[in-house]
Amino acid sequence: MKIVGEFNNVSEQLKPQPLKRGEVATYRLLNGKLDPSRKDDLGRSVVSYPKSIRIPTLDRIWDEGKRAYVDIGVVQEFKGDNVTRTKAFYVSNGGDFENNGIFQLSGNSNEESELYEFFEISNYNASFEFRDSSVEPMFERVDFSKENKFKVKKIEVKADALTRVMRMTLPEMREFSAQMGWNEIAHEDEIRAKVFSFAEKHPEEFIKQFDDVDGATRSTIKQAITEGIIQYDASEHRYVWGKTEQTIAKLDRIDGKGHIEIFADWLLNAKNGSSIRNKIEQSVRGARKAKVGAAKDGVAE
Repeated sequence: MKIVGEFNNVSEQLKPQPLKRGEVATYRLLNGKLDPSRKDDLGRSVVSYPKSIRIPTLDRIWDEGKRAYVDIGVVQEFKGDNVTRTKAFYVSNGGDFENNGIFQLSGNSNEESELYEFFEISNYNASFEFRDSSVEPMFERVDFSKENKFKVKKIEVKADALTRVMRMTLPEMREFSAQMGWNEIAHEDEIRAKVFSFAEKHPEEFIKQFDDVDGATRSTIKQAITEGIIQYDASEHRYVWGKTEQTIAKLDRIDGKGHIEIFADWLLNAKNGSSIRNKIEQSVRGARKAKVGAAKDGVAE
């Protein structure tokens, strides 16, 4: 940018890296609106923009390197140390944009290179790290490589979630439903539909819950207590079998943790915890299977 007195005289640490010859900076407008009357090939509403958008080429920014505000802009006319006019800049397409609001500045053009240097540190650029958040941004810098990596990652996560759900058995889906607080004895079609839908719409949360051994264990404990398979003896801080009242585990008292969480930790870490947990899970499955059968036969609980 042309320096006129203190105008555009920013610190070295704030100066953007100049565009090289043949290099292009890509930006995306942010003021588009969904137009329900226009659809893409997949039937989705298309984002439309005004016929012509003027982006200001004059701004005042905070320069941390100088610990001061600096006026910046794309100089067109000046007198002495005073800038009297900045260049106008419009993004236009004679109608609705067909390029998702994308516009580019080339390092092969001196004028566009100067615009680039201004845009990179303007408050109107949502990507400018030190922008004034009270100024409404009008555009953002586009990093296609980063965006593509993000999109690929989202696709990979969704594919992982759908692969996992495809391999789940109906009993596993019922256990997952119970862990989520859903009705785990609902009809199998309803269970499958709900778990599939959750994996498709919220793949990251699905994987998190799928891998949450602690959460699954706590859910199993709660169900086992409800079914009377196990009981918690508060006076002795222990868990016992429901029918025999034989002690399963006497628990340590830990500040900030409830008895279910402490028992879950015991099941996951104690020497015989795994076998006890399997026994509880089998009993819970049996109780659940009986409830599902009763529901199918119309037997009242």
